[in-house]
Amino acid sequence: MPFALVSALSAALHAVQPLPAVEPAFLQADVAVRPPPAFIAFCRTWPEECATSPEREIRADARTLALLLAVNASVNHMIEPQAEAPGVDEWRLGVARGDCDEYALAKRSRLLDLGLPVSALRLAVARTSGGERHLVLAVRTDRGDLVLDNLTDAILPVDRAALVFEMIQSPDKARGWAAPEPALAGPDAVAVTPVAR
Repeated sequence: MPFALVSALSAALHAVQPLPAVEPAFLQADVAVRPPPAFIAFCRTWPEECATSPEREIRADARTLALLLAVNASVNHMIEPQAEAPGVDEWRLGVARGDCDEYALAKRSRLLDLGLPVSALRLAVARTSGGERHLVLAVRTDRGDLVLDNLTDAILPVDRAALVFEMIQSPDKARGWAAPEPALAGPDAVAVTPVAR
């Protein structure tokens, strides 16, 4: 494990706060949609990153939350922000500079390397409060979906992230994506539904 990640993990273990005792929120998306074109190209280059696993969620214990915090913060500080040219959308791994796509992919790849199940680590396309299209990593836990975002080092429950979710990677189909039922959630938003377990 790289020294920077070990240091970040150690700091995160001391700073981790338990998730609030509220109903967990999960992204609900039931309508199959065409994946983002950049995702299709990404999977051609890195097919091992586009698989599924039988485990679809992880336990949100202190160790896991510390790991998520450490990876989120270390990647946020490792990659230098750089916007893509207008009309260009390319998803890449192993880069020193990039936009939200590269941050989300690097976090997912690092968490996969650390043994988390791929089906619990789902890419999600959203809109920011300014209307900008944005890619984040949504981690499915037994306490709800958590968002790892390059705009903050905090890990937020999905219902507290300042994002409108449009589509999310399917946990069941390696290259499948889904969007909300339009009649239930509006034309662009993935419904955030508190689910008691």
